[in-house]
Amino acid sequence: MQVKFKGQQLLVNKIIFVSPDKSITHRAIILGSIANGVSFVHNYLNSQDCLATLQVMRQLGVVVEKTATTLTINGKGLNSLTEPNDVLNSKNSGTTMRLVSGILAAQQFMSVITGDFSLNNRPMNRIIRPLNEMGARVHGKDKNKKAPLCILPTKGLKAGEFSPSVASAQVKSCLLLAGLYANGTTKINEKAITRNHTENMLRAMGATLSISGKTISLKGKQELKAINISVPGDFSTASYFIALALCSNNSELTIKNVGINDTRIGLLNVLIRMGAKIEVFNEHLSNNEKIADLKIYSSKLQPITVLNTEIATLIDEVPLLAVIASHIEGITVIKAVEELKNKESNRLIAIITELSKIGVNIYTENNDLYINGNESLINQNNMYTFEHYHDHRIAMSMAICALTHRLKAHINNAEIVNISSPSFWQALRDLASITMEVY
Repeated sequence: MQVKFKGQQLLVNKIIFVSPDKSITHRAIILGSIANGVSFVHNYLNSQDCLATLQVMRQLGVVVEKTATTLTINGKGLNSLTEPNDVLNSKNSGTTMRLVSGILAAQQFMSVITGDFSLNNRPMNRIIRPLNEMGARVHGKDKNKKAPLCILPTKGLKAGEFSPSVASAQVKSCLLLAGLYANGTTKINEKAITRNHTENMLRAMGATLSISGKTISLKGKQELKAINISVPGDFSTASYFIALALCSNNSELTIKNVGINDTRIGLLNVLIRMGAKIEVFNEHLSNNEKIADLKIYSSKLQPITVLNTEIATLIDEVPLLAVIASHIEGITVIKAVEELKNKESNRLIAIITELSKIGVNIYTENNDLYINGNESLINQNNMYTFEHYHDHRIAMSMAICALTHRLKAHINNAEIVNISSPSFWQALRDLASITMEVY
């Protein structure tokens, strides 16, 4: 698939829905699989990452019925999983590998879990070490640093207290899922507060879990009750459309039914601080998740410094924030961006390389990212080929870059976005049909 941008002026004025939340869909499949009873997951995300999780849980003996709109998960409790007949494949999904490994670490059978080339080169020692401290027998490639992971039967897990060196919702969730099987209370001291969908869903499913500041405590050996959940729109996906409206003249866009979990909307808070005119309305709560409608208006933004304490709540949106900052006169600074190197690609190198192509002055210094915005330096006469480095978020960020800077450009192998948002190109084309084509 190729996407071509024609470089024309864009006016965004519409009411839209965005694709369902990826993080919540993953967790609903995983936790529903080890709960007691039948869970219903409505409006699930039918993306490659979430389908990888679904396939893995089916290989572990979970019966899941799938229609176009609903997953029906027949959970039979914590100890109901069975030994897989083959290697479990997480494909490109770090969430699948890390969260499921927390469950596999507690089992009485052997399993092997792998991923694609990208995932098998991402750091896994951050889960291997604490799981083994709990009594698991997890072994990884490259001296226990990377996948594939071989997880041997355990005699039982013991609870412990952990302080992960990186702020990671995946690491935290892995240890919480292992803690469900452990004797005692597992405590996790976060370096910074990260997305809390796992904690929200555990509570919605009846688990006793306490949170004090950055410390989460979970008592082990708790059975979960089935859940009936309708997945809201994904804020990370909504962020691309937010950026499109903010950076397009005379635009007004409404996005309906979006998850606005406090631990996910760091970008929203940063944009409002920059001067973005965004209205939040129709707020409500469902299964401990905050949901609302958003209305976004074209806005003149100001450069700011994004603090290291904010990064954990917008880590996936940093490349997009760099695109937004390229429209703003002055220097925007995003602190402590080193974790971008450990995503589906080295997102730091990727976004610097791609934005530099069009004349943006963007660079790093001491693990901070600097974007010196100056639209007069953007060359709109060239035809650009944007690379995505096999990373869905880089592809989506550069699409917004092309549209908002009115560039003639194309992106090859654009189906990479199917990892997280299969409907992305269609939704974007509905808004920008006059200036883009999808082949």
